[in-house]
Amino acid sequence: GSIGAGRNEALEVFEEKYKDNMEFEEALALGLKALKEASRTEMAEFTTIEIGLIRFGETFRKLPQDEVKKYIGKYMPK
Repeated sequence: GSIGAGRNEALEVFEEKYKDNMEFEEALALGLKALKEASRTEMAEFTTIEIGLIRFGETFRKLPQDEVKKYIGKYMPK
């Protein structure tokens, strides 16, 4: 797809569901839902998703791929 394809769909998800002070897993689930809406593809087909995490007072870290797959399976089952 082209750059920006699905942008409006993703923004709609965030505008409807985003709340201040969301817990990590709630925010992660929202991000995966927005990605799915934007891509119109089954999440299980994604092999290149990377998830980065930064929490107040901590440094940035990228989640290991096995953890990413776990979240995809949990929040976006087939």
